Amino acid sequence: MKNTFLPFAIMALVMIASVQGQYASCTDWAADSGVTFTEAEAQVIESAHNYCESLDITQHYSWTNSAVVALEIVFDSQTYIESYYDSLTFSYTDISGEAQTMSFSGSSFSSFILEASEFDITFHSDSSVDYWGYSFTA
Repeated sequence: MKNTFLPFAIMALVMIASVQGQYASCTDWAADSGVTFTEAEAQVIESAHNYCESLDITQHYSWTNSAVVALEIVFDSQTYIESYYDSLTFSYTDISGEAQTMSFSGSSFSSFILEASEFDITFHSDSSVDYWGYSFTA
């Protein structure tokens, strides 16, 4: 019997490996200032895994395609940031012109709709422990 699922499984493994291997080190991640995307396609945005301690990183992401007016943010189930001491903050101006911020910490990250085509993320970590970090699709 021919295994029709094997090509899909291999493709999924290749995709996961390429996403998780985005940064070779925390230095590479800290130097990344963000990206401007021209296509209206979902993008994976993530930290280094594990992230490093004593960091304050701000990155800007934007979609210039006029079809993008809102973004659904869906976190990877592995996302974990030290509770209370480390944080991931989204900052953006919503479609009504109001400045918005949302901060996350710990391991319970809920998906949400960001009513904008661009945002900043700020990641802060203290000098103690570090965990897996974050990964989300926008």
